[in-house]
Amino acid sequence: GPFPHSLSVRGIVAPLTQPAIESDVTTISGTNINDLPTCCVCGNVAYSYLQTLDKKYHAECFRCMGCHDVIDPSSSFAFTKDDEKHPLHRKCYAELFGIKCVVCKESIPTGANGRVSYVKHPFFDTDQMCPKHALDPGRRCTGCHRFEPIGNEFANLDD
Repeated sequence: GPFPHSLSVRGIVAPLTQPAIESDVTTISGTNINDLPTCCVCGNVAYSYLQTLDKKYHAECFRCMGCHDVIDPSSSFAFTKDDEKHPLHRKCYAELFGIKCVVCKESIPTGANGRVSYVKHPFFDTDQMCPKHALDPGRRCTGCHRFEPIGNEFANLDD
């Protein structure tokens, strides 16, 4: 092509992009414009595209459905499990669909290894707590030892 790290496609210079994890970057040159692939987001011809989640995207159209920022195709990302498989930043996925802390109501963050760690109540399966509350979980019910949520305090029975 005319520039290093670029491809010339029918006289148009299209820069190469980095692939998403387990995806391919492809550049197509065809004689019939109807045979060229289109971006699943904008619908325009995709001379250079990212292919992931069984779809083709322009690099600038590969955006998080949570915050709408472009997702770096060289980093790992999450996606919804519905039929559409919408891409998301991992942090946005945790905010929208992640486990919520029973004490502070915030999403429990993933660790450096990508796993979610939390403290769980032994009897109440849905009571999961951020690790930051593990050393000081605040008040607990004296009868069942359930964690007291912030902003939704238990009744004080002076026992």
